[in-house]
Amino acid sequence: MNLKEVQKRISDETDKKFVTEKLTHFMECKVESGLKSINDELFEYEKKYIVPYSEKCGLLVLGVGMREAPVILSILSVQPSKVVLLHTKGSEGTAQRVMADCDIAGLGILIEKVLIDEVDASENYRILKKDIIEKYGRHKDGMMIDPTGGRKIVSVSLGTFAFFYRIPIIYLHAEKSMGITIPFSGRIKRVDNPYDYYGDIELNLLCDYFKGYSFDAAFRICMGLRETVKDISLYVKLEIIGDIIEIYKDWDRFFHSQYFVSNRDRPENLSERLHNINEKMERFNHLIIKDISRNIEFLNRLDCGYECKKNICDKYRLIDLFCNAKRRESEGKHDDAVARLYRCLEMCSTIALKEFGIENVANPDYDLFAERIGKSSEEFIAELQKELGYVPEKLALSAQMELLAIAGSKIGAIYKGMQKEGKGDSLMDKRNRSILAHGTNPVSKDECYLMMEKTQAIIIRLVGKDWFKKAVDCATFPQLNM
Repeated sequence: MNLKEVQKRISDETDKKFVTEKLTHFMECKVESGLKSINDELFEYEKKYIVPYSEKCGLLVLGVGMREAPVILSILSVQPSKVVLLHTKGSEGTAQRVMADCDIAGLGILIEKVLIDEVDASENYRILKKDIIEKYGRHKDGMMIDPTGGRKIVSVSLGTFAFFYRIPIIYLHAEKSMGITIPFSGRIKRVDNPYDYYGDIELNLLCDYFKGYSFDAAFRICMGLRETVKDISLYVKLEIIGDIIEIYKDWDRFFHSQYFVSNRDRPENLSERLHNINEKMERFNHLIIKDISRNIEFLNRLDCGYECKKNICDKYRLIDLFCNAKRRESEGKHDDAVARLYRCLEMCSTIALKEFGIENVANPDYDLFAERIGKSSEEFIAELQKELGYVPEKLALSAQMELLAIAGSKIGAIYKGMQKEGKGDSLMDKRNRSILAHGTNPVSKDECYLMMEKTQAIIIRLVGKDWFKKAVDCATFPQLNM
């Protein structure tokens, strides 16, 4: 306690003289009862010259113990427009004395008492949520909680509640001598919320959103955290996390295969962006995602294999699309997953037909195809006419698969099974009647799973089991390592 600082606060010379004398005696006194007596004598002066708190407060919620002094001083310093006194059965008298204090009454503020439990933290949480949050919401002029008074369990309840709901915590900090508060030493202090400081709760939620491929939600949390966290290391880390989220969001949305008119409109390669982020992680020693090299390599394959055309088909994009379908399926978006799986089937048949001389499904070379499968053009056309009922000028999925079946490909055979499999409607009938195809029927979980299983079997037939497994591993999105 600084005597000169106290003297500066007191404008009245008579008051200044009395307070100086009493404070001097207090500092020299070695008897506990004497210290308490002086403390009581100076309390009215301390109230009168309490240091005003700098922040505006509309609602102040205080824990009340067996001493009214810290509660009164806190209210006088903050001077809110409304006060809620949280008291136990044993401290209700203290709450009454606070309300009856002449200086408190002179402020003209609204004061409400709320009974809480001495030992049941869970019950206190329920009361605080019901009688504070639900009743008052976020007060227009701000809400603060002061857990200074009351039993330890009350202070714990108030503190944890305030931290969780991001309500600012203040407390009356005062020096003591022999367990007695030194008059005029009390100051309202703000308590840093560790959840805000380190953002642990939001970080866990961010990781869950990223794991569930809700990249927009994860990015919003990341940006919100950057506005609040005070830990410098975490602040830098969040910048990297934000970039990572955007890269995987762009990957999930096929940013690597966007159609563009001129090269100047072509976006930066995702593989380069992820490589740069990896270098930044290593520089700052933030291993946010593990084994990122496999993702970089896969993205590089996608970037390097890109052709600016509508019907782009290659093995890496096929695997990427299949993994995208698996992500939609894991989110319960079965219609979205099946729509992607259907495109996977189209890509499979288009790629497979190249082996038989069909380089362009929009303008198929039937003569070359017939030659490749060891049949005459007439023989092949007759068989195609028999199976389809016509000879298509352009090859849609069913026609492509029919050509593969005629060529003896296992891919065509599996697909023809999908056209027949199932009770009533076949698997392909159900796809065609789905909301993202030609109908309004939602795809069920079981139907989506079966479509996934059959499509995977076709892809494996096309690319080989070992290559498929390795490629899927490289195209699988990682988890954030926080």
